[in-house]
Amino acid sequence: MMVPKSLDEPVRILGLSPDEFFGGALSFLLFYFQNHPTYGFLAAIMVVFTLKRIKAGKNDGFMLHKIYEYGFPLPGLLPPYVNHFED
Repeated sequence: MMVPKSLDEPVRILGLSPDEFFGGALSFLLFYFQNHPTYGFLAAIMVVFTLKRIKAGKNDGFMLHKIYEYGFPLPGLLPPYVNHFED
């Protein structure tokens, strides 16, 4: 991992954002542990390519917002679909 040149520079792992890197790594490992490393490599490339296409032109937190929007709880935030508070 390289040291960023400015404070606002996004985190990159081997030139990929963390969600692209870990998505590709997870898909590779799933096939690798089933003794299909070639399919894992192809799946990892497809996952990274798909995530890059989905995120093109969007803000950095786009994927986290979508995950929260679809109902998955994130630590430190209110549960999804809470639209009122009770006293």
